[in-house]
Amino acid sequence: QVHTYTLDLSKNEEINATAGKVKKEVGDEDILINNAGIVTGKKIFECPDELMKKTMAVNCDACFFTAKNFVKSMIDRNNGHVVTIASLAGKVLSLRSANNPVYMIGKMVV
Repeated sequence: QVHTYTLDLSKNEEINATAGKVKKEVGDEDILINNAGIVTGKKIFECPDELMKKTMAVNCDACFFTAKNFVKSMIDRNNGHVVTIASLAGKVLSLRSANNPVYMIGKMVV
């Protein structure tokens, strides 16, 4: 059975609150899939600071906050899987020529 929830992954408070809701409504999870990403399409000097922060929050930080909320119960039960989908863009980075360096850096981290 699949359950879905809508939240802003750039806000760790929403991740924490939604995780609590999932645990209450669904119980222990068996799989966590991290697949969110923001692509700005802007070169680094053209990208506004707030958009850079939001991109890193979604593409990188959210993976850690979702893991923090869900992986402990998987470890305690010795059962569960985490799938994190990154991008090959994280393997090739050139700040001068890249159209999406903030995206690439965020995906490099995960």
